[in-house]
This record gives sequence, structure tokens and C-alpha cells, in this order.
Amino acid sequence: MEHQFQQDVYPPETIIFFNQFSGAISSASPVTVNTTTAECNNITWNGVAGTPLFNSANASNTLNIFGSSVWQTGMLYQVAVTNYRSTNIGNILTSNDVKIQGNTTFSGIGGWILNDKFSSPANDLNFTNGNLNTNNQPLTLKNFGPLDKGTGARTLTLGNSIITVNRNWPISVMAVRQSL
Repeated sequence: MEHQFQQDVYPPETIIFFNQFSGAISSASPVTVNTTTAECNNITWNGVAGTPLFNSANASNTLNIFGSSVWQTGMLYQVAVTNYRSTNIGNILTSNDVKIQGNTTFSGIGGWILNDKFSSPANDLNFTNGNLNTNNQPLTLKNFGPLDKGTGARTLTLGNSIITVNRNWPISVMAVRQSL
């Protein structure tokens, strides 16, 4: 049985929890984004038995997160596109060693802080708006979206982060400002 994650079920202000009371979630019974755009505020996976799978029905399905996210250690994250769209600062992303298998975009005017390493070696990270603080955490990506394109002002705070980009990180020297 597939659990469906649909826009008309979860409005943007909804806080979503998947835990030991969420029923059997696995590759045989995944939680699937099966609409063009699904939205939530915060989303947390914690305590789901086994190896839960969160995926999307096809490559055009998008999950918009307007707050923070926590992924459960050992889960499979295969949502085609994840957009972080908050207008608030202080949103926390906790990956718990989950490899993100889908493109990630930061497009809201808010701010995000990585709580731990971010790994998406076969997919893109696009940073088109807001504030992203890597918090000295390592990142592994296929492509890092260009800083000279996007919808708004961006602040990228790297600290001592090591960023491994497997393909492209097109960056304009004019778009980079180093603060000491």
C-alpha cells in the first residue's frame, strides 16, 4: 500500500511527523509525492520502523518545505525536487546521513542552517534566494547552482565547510563577497 503525499491533504502551514505510529513505510509501501506540488511547513521523520522510503511518483513532482526538515537515519529520500521556501530565518536541516536523491533548491527569502553533512552526489543544489549557512558541515553535490543567477539576494556562509562538487559550480567572481 502506498501512502500518498498530496497538496490538497497538507497545506503549507502543516507540520508533518512520521514516526512509529505512522504504519508500515518501506520500499513496498512508501510515502509518495504524487502531485505536481506538495507543501508543508516542517517535516520530521523519526522512529519509523525498518527502512522507510519517501519518494515521488515522477520527475516533475515537487515538495515545498516552508520550514525545517529532519530525515531519519537509514531512510531512503528519493523526492525528485525539494524546494525550501521559507520566509523566516533559523530553519534547520538535519540529514542524519541520509543521501538526498533528488534536486534541492533554496528559493525563499528566509534562512537555513545545516545541522550535519549534506550529501546529494548525483543531484543538484540550487541556491536562488535567502541565506544558507553550511555551519562548517561538508557538502557533496553533483552541481552547485550558480550564485550569479537567481531571484533575489543571497548570503552563503561557508565557515570551514568542505564542498565537493562532482560536476559544475559555475561561479562569477563578481558574485562572491568574502567577509572576514
